[in-house]
Amino acid sequence: MGVIFVIIVYAIFNFAIFKALPLDHIISSDTVAADAAVSLFGNGGAMFISAGIMVSVFGALNGFLMTGARIPFSMGENNMLPYSSVLSKVQTKFQTPANSLILESILAVIYILSGTFDTLTDLLVFVLWIFFVMGVYGVFILRKKYPEQKGLYKVPFYPITPIFGILGGAFVIVSTIIEHPVNSMIGIAITLIGLPVYYYIRKKNK
Repeated sequence: MGVIFVIIVYAIFNFAIFKALPLDHIISSDTVAADAAVSLFGNGGAMFISAGIMVSVFGALNGFLMTGARIPFSMGENNMLPYSSVLSKVQTKFQTPANSLILESILAVIYILSGTFDTLTDLLVFVLWIFFVMGVYGVFILRKKYPEQKGLYKVPFYPITPIFGILGGAFVIVSTIIEHPVNSMIGIAITLIGLPVYYYIRKKNK
């Protein structure tokens, strides 16, 4: 029900934008939501939209920081990163992976200082879509490789749902490469840097 509610609100909001602004303004504007709010509710509407965006951004940032730090922490526990002993330490008082949180925060600041929001989107979100497509494709591999575990996870309307997921993700990836080839290649290069590190750690552990 929550997802349906969000979809309905999103559809109503987009309908309101097209009613409030001419098409050429929507195409040329970098702040469509704020412009639509000004047209509908005046300057107070723009402030309300900006405040809502800030709440959303800080809420998402908090969630990503809290959950994302668990990844290097877990990899440190399994000795899969350089300085794993440091990253796997738990803060005594709050029982949190403090070093992993600090590392993630430093990386976040570096990304923030590297450019605009659009640049970050091209570098990071683009790469996330690649892993999203790989993850969805993994459903087909699991069904074929481990047919006896089919009942352990459900995929509604299989195989239509994962096919649409792959096609949608592939569209986003190809579109980003065509529109922003330089940033896309930089994002891929940054991701591929992890491969030699991974194989070095793997060889060292053996």
